[in-house]
Amino acid sequence: MPTLKYVPEHNGIELYFNAKPEEVVLDQLKENGWRWHRVKQCWFAKHNAENENFAKTLCNETPRPKTPPKKESP
Repeated sequence: MPTLKYVPEHNGIELYFNAKPEEVVLDQLKENGWRWHRVKQCWFAKHNAENENFAKTLCNETPRPKTPPKKESP
């Protein structure tokens, strides 16, 4: 199971895996805009709700609920 790490100084998040993920997971990471960091040996992306929820899903954590749309006043 991957480990999620927040990197506030870069406004990013990182995913660390104990072993190479399955091809299906690698494809999902790439499709969602995550990139491989050769030096840190992790996958990283900008920190936003979409990337955080994707990472939490991979880590078997509960994703953050989407905020309901704002109601327009008449």
